[in-house]
Amino acid sequence: MKAKYKKWIKWGGIALGAVFLVAATAGIATAVTKNQTEDTRNLTQFDYSCYVLDDITGKVDKTDASNISTNNYYSIDGLKCKLAKEAEITYQLNFYDEEKDFLSMQAYTDDFDGSEIESLKSQGVCYVRVEILPVGDADGEVSVLEKNGYVKQLTVTVEKDNQKDAEADEE
Repeated sequence: MKAKYKKWIKWGGIALGAVFLVAATAGIATAVTKNQTEDTRNLTQFDYSCYVLDDITGKVDKTDASNISTNNYYSIDGLKCKLAKEAEITYQLNFYDEEKDFLSMQAYTDDFDGSEIESLKSQGVCYVRVEILPVGDADGEVSVLEKNGYVKQLTVTVEKDNQKDAEADEE
């Protein structure tokens, strides 16, 4: 009789483990795709580096690591930015034309919902680079370890395939 119960317990445990594994996988997949569609993706810490984009030229200044900027240019189409509640950052969008020549910069302390895109496009804006500005960083320089914490405070959604021809030039 004991052997029979052990067998039931063994198979019951395996079945229960399989159910938990499937549920966990589904939960992870749901979390990853939250706020994303088939055509969009959210930028991650790997899409950023610790450097500043010059406010006048829009070019990279790698000697100044006080901000976090996207590595690539992204199409303005489909762009959305959502700032976390009680974020310790602000951000700015650096706008570029079709040739990736800098046009302007706009600072934001709230969400960018995309409602301005048509107006920006009428001004010749085709590409954008995002720059995250930490507020009150203790030493004034963002380390690689701090970068992820700051990036998590801003959800940037872009069209999935919009950077094919928008790789950042070596500056």
